[in-house]
This record gives sequence, structure tokens and C-alpha cells, in this order.
Amino acid sequence: MKSSADAATKVFAEGKAMLKKNHRRPLGQSNGVYCVVSGNSVGDNIEIYADESRSRVLMTSSALRQQNKRPDGKPKLLSRRLYCPQGSGQIDYIGALR
Repeated sequence: MKSSADAATKVFAEGKAMLKKNHRRPLGQSNGVYCVVSGNSVGDNIEIYADESRSRVLMTSSALRQQNKRPDGKPKLLSRRLYCPQGSGQIDYIGALR
């Protein structure tokens, strides 16, 4: 059985090879996808809807609190608080890119 150090070494080598390959790609060849979809916070989660009617939920995303320690005693941030709550009557959108 391989150790986790062996696995990490392999992943690191594969990453370096991918970076080297992408570095040789001519400028202007980058690819990406983005989307902006309807969404609202629901409890501790974020619901993403099929369209602006919000009648069909495409997916629900967990919205965990930040894991870093806050020495000032303030509550840890929760990403769902950035979105309008469901039922508030406000329209909100979520953007994603890859």
C-alpha cells in the first residue's frame, strides 16, 4: 500500500506537468464557463432555481460557516447571509464560474 506521501508526490508531479503544458498554450486559448442563476437562502443553505419563477429547485448548496477562529468574538460568517431569504419577496442571483 502506498503512503500518503507517495500519493502527494504523484499529485504534485501531475500538477507541475499540467502547468507546464498550459504555459505553452498560446495566449487567447483559455476557456471558461460562467453562469448567473436565480437563488435564495433557505435556512443554512442556498437554493438555486431553474429560472426566475423559482418554481423548480435545480440544486441546494450547503453554506457552512467560516472555519477560521475569530479572536474578536464576532460570529463567523455564513455565505448564505449574502443572499436574500426565500419568501422575502426580493429577487437574488448567484454567479458561478469555472
